[in-house]
Amino acid sequence: MTTIIETSPVYLHERVILNPKFYENTYWGGFRAGSCCDTEDVILARTAFMLDSKSSREPTKVESRFIHSYYQEFGLDHLEYYLGKDGNKYQVCSQHPRNLRLMSWEMKDEGWRKIASMYQRSQDTYVRIYDKEREKIRQKIRNLLPDIHHYRSMLHAATKSLPEDQWYPGYWGLDMKSKLTRRELKLKEFEGELGYTYSEIVRAYP
Repeated sequence: MTTIIETSPVYLHERVILNPKFYENTYWGGFRAGSCCDTEDVILARTAFMLDSKSSREPTKVESRFIHSYYQEFGLDHLEYYLGKDGNKYQVCSQHPRNLRLMSWEMKDEGWRKIASMYQRSQDTYVRIYDKEREKIRQKIRNLLPDIHHYRSMLHAATKSLPEDQWYPGYWGLDMKSKLTRRELKLKEFEGELGYTYSEIVRAYP
């Protein structure tokens, strides 16, 4: 009988599938070792991640709806969700580097950090803590940007119709300027809470 040493990829993958519920929500979670995608490095990464985590999880409806509203814009793929032993909720994504549209510093601003590849060796895997409050702020910014774009366009039209130094009380451009200013101040407040200009990322990857 052949002995499988504890550090072999086959043994490590067997440890993963002995706990099938952990990776049940992943595409590859039920595969046994031997797939062309199952390189030793990938199996080691899956096992290490499993041992450092508590379980996989189902995302909340709000969490899932929001990340799925923009993940294709950013080039994120193979979204997975986990619960850490520290009690935090984690999001994981894996994609080919050429498909990822965000730059490394933008991924960092978004809270993602690169870890050992867990999907395929050719794909980069990132993980971040799901921060409900920060996601709410990002959602508010996304909701605000169309209004800002609209009122900037209206203000531009107002200044083309009549130079701003000739505006008089009641001129409609004043109302457009006031509404734009209020929304730009709100955007500045939200981005101050995030600590970076999220609007630039959203505008860069429409």
